[in-house]
Amino acid sequence: MDMDYSRNQRRNSQAIRMQQEHIDKGKLQIQITSQVTAFPIQNAQVSISYTGVPENTLEKRIRKIPSA
Repeated sequence: MDMDYSRNQRRNSQAIRMQQEHIDKGKLQIQITSQVTAFPIQNAQVSISYTGVPENTLEKRIRKIPSA
């Protein structure tokens, strides 16, 4: 079990290092809306991580929308 964990850690480290060396810059805009009403969903949570390394969250946002 420890050997698998070590191997996964090395693979994750290599993936992160590779992705950090090949930086893309841009802007990401996400709108989370209900399929039924098309209104924004209150307290929606979005987590951003590298592909293949979901346990390493780069950024997490919770959009609080005031209730009417």
